[in-house]
Amino acid sequence: MNDSQLDPRYYPSPKDGCPCGAGNTFRDCCRPFLVESASIEDAAKTALGAKEFGSYLVLQRAELARYLLRHRRHTPTLCQTNPALGQQLLLIDIDAVFSLVESLFDAHVWAKKQTLLLGCLARLELAIDDSRWKNRIAYFRASAFYLLSNDRDSALAEFETYAGWRESEKESILQFGLDLTAENLGSAERREVCERIIAIKPSIENQVQYRTLVAMDLLLDDETALAVKLLRELHKEIFDVSTTGMSEMALYLVATSLVHLSFLENEDRRLPLLEKARGYYRTALERGSFTKLGLARLHALLGESYEIAGDYDAAMKYYVLAGDHSDRFDSRYGLARMAIERNEPDRALFQLRKLAEMNLSTSQLFDVNVLLGSVAIAKRCKDLAREVMTKFSHDATLPPALEKRAATLLSDLETILRESRKPQKRASWRRALSFLSKHLELKPNIGGFGINVNALIDGKPQGHPTTDDGSNSTRLLEK
Repeated sequence: MNDSQLDPRYYPSPKDGCPCGAGNTFRDCCRPFLVESASIEDAAKTALGAKEFGSYLVLQRAELARYLLRHRRHTPTLCQTNPALGQQLLLIDIDAVFSLVESLFDAHVWAKKQTLLLGCLARLELAIDDSRWKNRIAYFRASAFYLLSNDRDSALAEFETYAGWRESEKESILQFGLDLTAENLGSAERREVCERIIAIKPSIENQVQYRTLVAMDLLLDDETALAVKLLRELHKEIFDVSTTGMSEMALYLVATSLVHLSFLENEDRRLPLLEKARGYYRTALERGSFTKLGLARLHALLGESYEIAGDYDAAMKYYVLAGDHSDRFDSRYGLARMAIERNEPDRALFQLRKLAEMNLSTSQLFDVNVLLGSVAIAKRCKDLAREVMTKFSHDATLPPALEKRAATLLSDLETILRESRKPQKRASWRRALSFLSKHLELKPNIGGFGINVNALIDGKPQGHPTTDDGSNSTRLLEK
């Protein structure tokens, strides 16, 4: 195609904005690619294979611009002349442009141009005049808020404008929606979304992740026997699959599901399950294709598996390694629990203060305050206890599932402090551990609720430390 073939009725003039959403003029952006005969798609694949992400971003913009110009040329006219057929073509266009924008979103991330995403999405919202497209843009914008600043509140506010997202046919939208809104959904609604994802794509990863989430929801509804049955059936099927045929994500999810099942089994069954889980985790680590976030999560879960088995020294080691990769909730929370188990309330308090500064979900904040309550009992510190009680008594945002637990927690905390005015240190510590075990509960958090599993895998090896080199240990463990 040459310049003279660019029909002015459908193509922007050289000085108009480019339809790709980059904010540049058409002449200086995608126009040169549209007058060349070479395949944009082939060139983009070549650039991606060579990890030339800047070129890949430019080519993805051109591919998107080409499709949007075709949409502009054909679809609105057909919607007027043949509404039924036009609506079918419009839905095809929305799905096709959605896939192209997904690739464009990834290209921005890989080329380290994330800061351009929100402006690009604002311009692309005008590309298709349809409410279904505006819903898709709301999903992309919410993802951008989450990606750029881990701003969960802004992401949630944006995503809530997406009407009917639970009926979407797009796996990525359902996964993101479940991750972002899980605490606001009822257990039946969460299970419905999980089953929908499995129906759309019944991969090993989805089977393990979302059937486990269904089991965890059954557990929260006091359907313990049904939850255990579901997890046992799941793992009976999975054990017949060779680990050589599993992706790193499948290995991670199977291991995490086994850890959750171990909580529900007696000790004779628990220890073999935990050992099996560690085998899956180590196999995933050996393949070395995890991001720093993924490595942190894997080491934190290894620590959790040793903590459940009562090997606190090994648990501490892996929580420290998790912190070396990423300073996030999993590692600090694990270190705080280990400090409490090891009768080190000051060290636990240091980690909990750091956790309180993070952008945590409601359930994570609840668990941090449970640990703070335990430390208050152990240190016989009424000021700290009052701080915990004040947080809960003034928190009107607690979901129904946590309201009852919060009321019981406050009552127990007041009773223990009132009855132990001058306790012996050992007796105080026993009360703290008893309080902790009573109020900390297993919750559904297997790479789904509160964790973006897609952020754990990377396309290139990162490597992982096998020993504690102290690079971050002192900072994490200092008093």
